[in-house]
Amino acid sequence: MSSKPTDAPYARLRRTLGLTLGLVMLACAWCHGVLYVEGGSMMPSLHPGDVIVYRRYGAMPRVSELAVFEHKGSVVVHRVAALLRDGRIRTRGDANESVDCEPVDPEAVVGTVVLVVPTGRLAGRLVALAP
Repeated sequence: MSSKPTDAPYARLRRTLGLTLGLVMLACAWCHGVLYVEGGSMMPSLHPGDVIVYRRYGAMPRVSELAVFEHKGSVVVHRVAALLRDGRIRTRGDANESVDCEPVDPEAVVGTVVLVVPTGRLAGRLVALAP
């Protein structure tokens, strides 16, 4: 099928939009990360199987926000319970009765959660509905 002379501006527009979308996706990947929830310490807020998107850069997390931090070689997501005067933060899993034993150093904070995709909850409901 031959192209029409009027198709050239649309092809140029599609290429420009595709390039713009690619640059936006690259910028988002540069500033954000994605994690898969494995444990149950944050239930009912996060379930095993949920996917979270977190902002890598920015201000330190505030009280009640979900912080992503490194702890003994693992990446952990817990809620900020308190900000200490020395700059460290106290965290707690929503399913835990008390705060975590060790405060988190600011250097260990990887980011703050900005989006939760409830894939773990949806999978659990689908299994419950299966005959």
